[in-house]
Amino acid sequence: MISLQNVIGQELKWVRPRWTQQFYELQVGRQVIATLSRSGIFKERVLAEAQGQRWTFKRQGSFKVRLLIYAGEEPVGEPVAVFNRRWTGKGELIYADGRTFCWSRTGFWSPIQFWMTPEGISLLSMKRGKKLEISPDASNLPELPLLTLFGLYLILLAEQEAAAAAASV
Repeated sequence: MISLQNVIGQELKWVRPRWTQQFYELQVGRQVIATLSRSGIFKERVLAEAQGQRWTFKRQGSFKVRLLIYAGEEPVGEPVAVFNRRWTGKGELIYADGRTFCWSRTGFWSPIQFWMTPEGISLLSMKRGKKLEISPDASNLPELPLLTLFGLYLILLAEQEAAAAAASV
């Protein structure tokens, strides 16, 4: 797969090739750069892959939800990072070594969701239609593949929760 750093400034889009499967591809043109797939009976575990690296995303808790990220295909050992989500959907991704990235959003009808540093430097954003833009400020960021994949996961999780809430009304 191509490095995300090599496609900065190009049009990137998350695509769901088959509507019958919970599988997504990040594409530049028709070339796949990263993938995200849900697995398991209740689809609680998500497998993400980019640039030869793999991670597993796992949801923990029901009232105070924490999202855990593990290296590899199985959630074993200590998580690489933990996402602490606030009720607004915003939150912080905190790596085991203390590095932190902030997930936020702007807009209501056409929301833009994005990762930024604690200092407020925008790293990447996802717009309506799951279009991805990577900032030149993220060009040397080793966490870029994980932030890209986990950002889509957060958007899909919010969509799933909104659909469940609407169905219960």
